[in-house]
Amino acid sequence: MELLVEGPLKLKRLKWRLGRGQFQKLPPPTRAENFQQAHFNETLTSKGV
Repeated sequence: MELLVEGPLKLKRLKWRLGRGQFQKLPPPTRAENFQQAHFNETLTSKGV
């Protein structure tokens, strides 16, 4: 089921799986990644998913 998830969400879930301790060590998302996430969410919303 989780394999169907694409894009930033999949990446986020993958990072979360590595462990919460490691997750906190990750650098904050870049401006481009934030934009990509927002665009991804907007795409899902516009599709009515």
